[in-house]
Amino acid sequence: MTSSQEMTPMSRTCRAATIAIVTVAMATLGCWRPRTLEGEGGGGAGTGGNGVGATGGEGGGGGSGDGGSASVVTWTGEDSGTTSDLAGLWVEVDGTTAFAVGATGSVLQSDDGGTSWQGLTSGITGDLTAVWASGAEVFAVGASGVILHSTDGGASFDQEQSGTTANLHSLWAVDATTLFVGGAGSLILRSTDGGTTWEPRPNTAATTISGIWGLDGDTIFAVAEASLLTSTDGGDSWSLKILSLSVHSDVWAATTEDFFITNKGGVVTSWEGDHWLKTVVTPVSELYAIWGSGLDEMFIVGQTGVVLSSDDAGDDWIVEDSGVTVSLRDVHGAGNVVLAVGDDGTILKRPPTGD
Repeated sequence: MTSSQEMTPMSRTCRAATIAIVTVAMATLGCWRPRTLEGEGGGGAGTGGNGVGATGGEGGGGGSGDGGSASVVTWTGEDSGTTSDLAGLWVEVDGTTAFAVGATGSVLQSDDGGTSWQGLTSGITGDLTAVWASGAEVFAVGASGVILHSTDGGASFDQEQSGTTANLHSLWAVDATTLFVGGAGSLILRSTDGGTTWEPRPNTAATTISGIWGLDGDTIFAVAEASLLTSTDGGDSWSLKILSLSVHSDVWAATTEDFFITNKGGVVTSWEGDHWLKTVVTPVSELYAIWGSGLDEMFIVGQTGVVLSSDDAGDDWIVEDSGVTVSLRDVHGAGNVVLAVGDDGTILKRPPTGD
């Protein structure tokens, strides 16, 4: 199920036995829930078959315990053909074509669901941070205001006039006509003509827009350092809510009532219908990206090879074995394909569900 498909919002509550209210100046930060991770995995999130209980982290309570004996999902490393750090990833809806971007203008393409990769010519040497693709249309963004656009599936790229020299960090598109880009200095750019022109959208954030995701042409979410920006009018206006004490890294939404934010304090922030819930999942590792095909299949990646999954709308997070200790920067998938990318040219592929 894709994030744009309608789903019934799930009712979830904070149990008194598993939460702690944070005493901070902003009561809107909501309630906290320390979690015991299940399973083992790479990236230091689990060892010896036992998950590591969540402790500390942004003032949250602590917990510990065994992760149980459930079968651990092990991701496989694929040959990217590069040692450049990779920061952005997109898998097209067919689950076959995928793109990854990264340092020194790196653009990679796979035509077999992420098993093999070939390098493409971007025409630039600056870092690229995010990518989006649909059919022949491919967009990538990066340092110094760079926006690249291909109309031939990545065979060639042109550089669009973004109107800024700010570093760009995030990218999401309704389709190949309407696109949103987030960058340094609270910059949000919107294009409604397929990337030919870009207009900055005023908002009240004060720091880098590190993640951006939408449900449709009207509802878009973006995260800055400690805040969430929400637009319900296609980016014409944005409301802001302060949510965190740590730097937000990414946002993913399933519905208007079910959205999730990762931060560099190892915490996942989610909306519970009438309050915010902050779940401490990796108190010793930063989280960098989150994505899901639906509430029954969500993934987080982060520092030191951390990979987590949830099949119950984030109530529980399972440690999976990445097999690496480098930082993983992005995760995305489609169909039965889920991939992750990270430092040193790392590309990981999750075994198909049921394997």
